[in-house]
Amino acid sequence: MRTNPEWRGRVFESAVGAQLARFGGELSYWRDGDSEVDFIYELNGNIFAIEVKSGRKKSSQGMIQCLRRFKNIIPITITTENGERFLKVEERLDEELLSFV
Repeated sequence: MRTNPEWRGRVFESAVGAQLARFGGELSYWRDGDSEVDFIYELNGNIFAIEVKSGRKKSSQGMIQCLRRFKNIIPITITTENGERFLKVEERLDEELLSFV
């Protein structure tokens, strides 16, 4: 995994998705043609568009298109730098998610 950034990125993205699933709420993704957002997460009336970046080259066009289409979505980018903190969140998810914005 250390020598394969593509594999490491997939594992990291899966870990973020697994953590989101633990919190409850509605978890899905968004795709329109070639544009996509890794996770759409709805909790307590808030809707978050979550992109997971692991150092692999990946465009932000999906997030941009999603934000243009859905005005009430809160964008969040989780990276390997801030991801450790996110993966350890146990309580007060809505405040933690908002802190990433």
